[in-house]
Parts: sequence; C-alpha cells; structure tokens
Amino acid sequence: MIIFQHATLPLLVGSLIAFASPSNAADCPTGDTRHEHHVGNFNFVTNSWVEEVGKLRRYVSCVGNFDRDTDLLVTWHVAGPKGTYVPSDDVATEPRMSNDLNPRVVNGCIKYGNLGDYTDAQFMGSTADEAENAQDNPCAEANIFGGHELAKPGIPEDGYSDQVRVFFPSNPDKPRETMLEINGMIGIAAKDGAFESYFTYSAHKYKDRPDGDPDNIRVRPRFVTAPESYYKAFFENNKELIPLGYKGNIVFKVSEATSSLVPVTAYYEFISPDDRVLGSIPMPMFGPER
Repeated sequence: MIIFQHATLPLLVGSLIAFASPSNAADCPTGDTRHEHHVGNFNFVTNSWVEEVGKLRRYVSCVGNFDRDTDLLVTWHVAGPKGTYVPSDDVATEPRMSNDLNPRVVNGCIKYGNLGDYTDAQFMGSTADEAENAQDNPCAEANIFGGHELAKPGIPEDGYSDQVRVFFPSNPDKPRETMLEINGMIGIAAKDGAFESYFTYSAHKYKDRPDGDPDNIRVRPRFVTAPESYYKAFFENNKELIPLGYKGNIVFKVSEATSSLVPVTAYYEFISPDDRVLGSIPMPMFGPER
C-alpha cells in the first residue's frame, strides 16, 4: 500500500486538476487498487488512493469509462461516485476526508449500467468504510480487519478545499442528450470559533450535448451524521431545495468548537424536477466525535 504525501493544500488541489484533465481521459492510472472491468458490453476502470492532508487523510476513488459511445451510470458502494454518470471516454473522481490514519484495501462493489448489474471493485478505505461495506455490499461479504488509528485534528487552521467534477443529466429519461457537467470547489473555512462549509460551482452542457438545462435542477443537503442539528444550521441561510442554475455559491455556518472536531459524512444531492436523485458530491463537514 502506498500513501501519496503532499506538503501543501495547493499542491493537493493541483494534483486533482491534472488528474482530471483531458490528457488522462478514460483512465485512472494512479492509485493502489487499479482494476479494469470488461463486463458484458461495458469497459471501464476503477482505482483509489490515499493522501496525507496534515493530520487528516484524503481518500480518493476514480472511475474511467473506456467506451467511446456509451455513458456509464455507476454507483460505487461506500467509495463513490454514487448514482452518477461517467461520460464516454472520460473519468470521474470523488474525494472524501477522514481522520482514520490506517487505510486498507476494502473488497467493495460497484453497480454499473442502466440494468443495475454488479461487479467487484476494491478500494482504499477506513475502518468505518469496512463496517459500512459489510452491511451494504451486494457483491460479497467484506473481510473486516481489526485495529485502526484515529486522529482528532479539529478544523485545519488554513481550512480545506478540493475541486469536484460531476456529470448527470437534467432529464434522466434522456441522459445522453441532456448531460451536464458541474465543475466546482468544495471546502471548509474556520472563522471566529466556528466554520463555514461552501460549494462554489459552474454548470454547463457537457461537450456537444444539445439539451442539458441546469435551470431544471435543484440542490439539497444530505447529512448522514447528526442530521437534525445540521439541517437546522443549513436552513437558517438556505432553502431546502436550492436552484442549481449556471453558477452559484452555497455556504452555511456551523457554530462548533473547531479544535476538537472530526470529519462527518454529508453530501450535496442534485435533484430532478420529479424529485429523482441524479448525482451527488461530498460536502465537507466536521462535527463532534461520536
């Protein structure tokens, strides 16, 4: 197992930008669990790796679509992406922050295609990932290893930011014609004994797809950990369903003692007019250790 180390956050974000560039389209060459999947009529690759970010760890998963004529709908259980498309000859990555300092290979599972077929897809994960995977793994029972080392980092003094790129259709019944691409920055900023979580983005039609419409999409939060308190904080300054549009900035403030917090699980979900979840991205969130 290799843990890639980066000295500064700018270098970290730069590595993600380079990785997602067109020169590396359709492949996930860097990582510790690379696996090419040639299943039925589908051809794609998965990979994952872990990076040091101060006292935290950045767990990253990647899916590349080798097919030039078919968009790939995928849900990689636990690791991500979840319920999101990877356009033909392109790649999608998903970063997750954790205070688990002991990453290991998890025998994961990925659902692919419109018929919902499954295949094995290992990923670098944490102790919590292993436990979740054991409960929700359609492919096989996971092997759980004992022992883990957790950090209690608090909010990084300089904050944290990460680039995200996600694809989904504005009309799920016409995915190819209405495919959208969202490019944005997610992050945390510590301010006056509290912190702000933010998502700044632009949305546009993917390449030459003619009919994608960001104005049809709404964004909503999903808090897996302590949802009641975080929903309350979020709705003080935001609507329950936020119009996506072509650009935006979603911010909310959480009043917590920042020195003792750890990462908690949360997402932004993209919602169709008929209330279907089209895709999601991680939301940077910190909270008390539970």
